This record gives sequence, structure tokens and C-alpha cells, in this order.
Amino acid sequence: MMRKPGGVVCAAKNCVNKTYNSEMRFFNFPKDEGRAWTWLMACGRADLLPKIKNLGSYRLCSLHFENKMFTNIVYKNRLLPTATPTKFPSMEIAMEVEEGSQIKILQNILLEETTSTSTITMDASTFPTPPTVHLPLVSPGSTQTETTLSNRSPRKNKLRKSIKKLRNENDRLKKENEKLQLHLKKLSDEDNLNVTLEQYQSLTYKFCPKDLADFINTQILLIQKHSKGRRYSLEFKNKCLELYFAGVCKANGAKCDIR
Repeated sequence: MMRKPGGVVCAAKNCVNKTYNSEMRFFNFPKDEGRAWTWLMACGRADLLPKIKNLGSYRLCSLHFENKMFTNIVYKNRLLPTATPTKFPSMEIAMEVEEGSQIKILQNILLEETTSTSTITMDASTFPTPPTVHLPLVSPGSTQTETTLSNRSPRKNKLRKSIKKLRNENDRLKKENEKLQLHLKKLSDEDNLNVTLEQYQSLTYKFCPKDLADFINTQILLIQKHSKGRRYSLEFKNKCLELYFAGVCKANGAKCDIR
């Protein structure tokens, strides 16, 4: 705006900042007509285009410039040579109000059209409503059987019975296997408890040669002897030596601990 007594008013549309009632900085319009035209269009003052060569009395406040447009962001008292105003909150509010009024006008028009349409609808509502018929969702030209019918086909019913029978048989076999496992464990425990050391020694003579049975029984009796001292008899040692030199121990990979 033009200079007034007591200060300068910002030339931007709907901006009320003045030099005497705000701490804003005020800047002259560029002397270059191209940049001046850009400033005028940005601030909504196309009415000043006829005066584009004589804008010396008009100013824009620092509110309309972003921080990157200043050479010193702290004081904001100097603009860059290429600075352009881009911030106009008052203009945005005015535009929102104008848009709101336009929307209200459109709503009134739509309301009138809806009222006229509803009148026609009320007249048509006097006719009886046809009954609703629910048709199956089948694509055109499709010959596929409905799911509710195919689920109970004879082939699927037969398969269900076979599966049920196999499951029952599987459960029966599992239970039978558990019983057999328990019975086997019980027999094994009873056998381990009933066989004594004397019975085991007598069985070695029954199923093994005499020399091998003597060797096994001698090893069993070592449990009852002290770990130190003479553990083998002279006769046993001689027999081990005979086996060793005969090659029996070497062939079987056995080792004789002779003391």
C-alpha cells in the first residue's frame, strides 16, 4: 500500500502488518519489471500491474519470505537478489472462506435437486415392490456343480468312510503296540532279576568251549578281588600264554593282561 502517516502498510492482499504495529522488516519491490511482476502476482496485487514502473511507495513485509530467501536468517533484514515471496497465510484463509462459500452454494443446489428427485420417488413408492429372488452365484455358461451338492457325493462319502476306518485301525495298532512294549519291558525286567551269577556261569559252559568259559568266569570273579595285587592264577596265565602263542588272541584282536 501507499505510505501513510505514521508508517508503511504491507502491500500483500489481506495483510495488515504495518511498520508501527509489528516487528517485521519491509522491502521495496524489485526495479526489474519481470521480478516485480512475479512479486505482484504472488501477493495477489494484480491491480498494481499498471503501476509496475512506479512501485516505489509499496513494500512487502518479511512475513511473506521463507528463511532461505534471506542472507541473514537471524535479523531477516536483507534479501537475496533472487528472493521471491511465497508465504501468504492471510490469502490462504481468504481462499478457504471463498471455497467454503462456493461449497455451500453447491450444497444448496444439490439439496434442491435432491428434494425434486425425492418428490418423484415418493410418487413411485406407491407401486408394489416386486419380491426379491436370490439366484445362485454362477458365472454365465458355467456347468460346475454347487459346493453344497458335491460335498455329499457318493464317491466322497465312500472316501470319508475309508479314511475313518483307517484312522480307527491306526489308533488300535498304536494301543496294541504300547501294550506289547510294556509287556516286553516287564519280561526283560523279570529276566534280569531272576538270572543269578551262578546261573550265568553255568550257561557259559553250556554254550561256550571250556577254555573260553573259564576265561569269562575268571573275568567275572575279578569283580570280587582287589584292584591291586595278584588277580590271576598261575594256571590262568599259562593258558593265556598258550593261546597267545597259538595265535588265537592275535587273530581275534584280544589282549591278555598277565601279572
